Amino acid sequence: MTPEQPDSRPSVSPAEETNRPGAAASGRRRRLLLVVAGATVAVAATGAALSLHDGGSAPAADFCWSLAPQSEPADDGSLRACGDALETAATGRPAGSTAPEEAVRHTDEQARMFKKIVTSYGAQAPDGEEVPVEIAPQMANVLAHFHQDVHQVLGRTSRSASAGDPEVPHTALTAFMRSVSAEDDAFRTTYRSQLREVSREIDGLTKEELTRAPGGADDRARAVVERSGSVIGGLVQARDDALKAALDGEPDSATEEKLAENYEKNGYPRLRHLLHAHASKVGVPADELADTGGRMGDLTGWTSSAYRSA
Repeated sequence: MTPEQPDSRPSVSPAEETNRPGAAASGRRRRLLLVVAGATVAVAATGAALSLHDGGSAPAADFCWSLAPQSEPADDGSLRACGDALETAATGRPAGSTAPEEAVRHTDEQARMFKKIVTSYGAQAPDGEEVPVEIAPQMANVLAHFHQDVHQVLGRTSRSASAGDPEVPHTALTAFMRSVSAEDDAFRTTYRSQLREVSREIDGLTKEELTRAPGGADDRARAVVERSGSVIGGLVQARDDALKAALDGEPDSATEEKLAENYEKNGYPRLRHLLHAHASKVGVPADELADTGGRMGDLTGWTSSAYRSA
């Protein structure tokens, strides 16, 4: 083995290294790189802090706060705080409050705020934006508080305007609901509030109304089932659209499975069951509970047609 030879290169002192040609420039480059790296880290940290402070994207938060009654963002200025502010302004109650099942009389200001929120986030609004997922639960709670108004709009019920009536266009409401329905719990909140309205109306039908057509033009049972079909059909369609958007790029089989689940669980089969279960409860004979033929067949057909046309 050859013995290790001592390093024959001349040693260089720190002073000589500094004075070596090009050393100063090299040092300056190193210092510049350190400064740039430090600045990059600082900017990244600041961006992360802003993102955490904002609770979402800044443009989404800015748009949300532009709808709030107060001129300046409250609390931490986050999207969630804004969602709470919008909910309280529209409902007149603390954010997160359970919506009452009975009809609620809203003030003119609350009705105006509801309409402003829906039309601003609805696709038909000039500056429309999708509802951020961070505030979907609050927006669903707003819909639940205005459950009677939502029911009338989705059911395409004609009515005269009165105090506290938001008069929200059907197109704006359905567009707003599509955005809200992208979040699972938000959809369930909206759906449950409307299912209660549908059940209440169906449960109000008498045996006579379900077994015999009225002599005049006023067929209350037909109006109820058609309105119910439009409401449930609109809700399920909104959820379908949200699911399709969320599953974009996924295999077709995955999308079809989700849509089928939504239909079976929330769609026409559930509505048909509500109608037939109530008819059976009030004494409609089992042999008359058919999808075609007879009075119940007509009512079931009108329900299906309204559902599919929603």
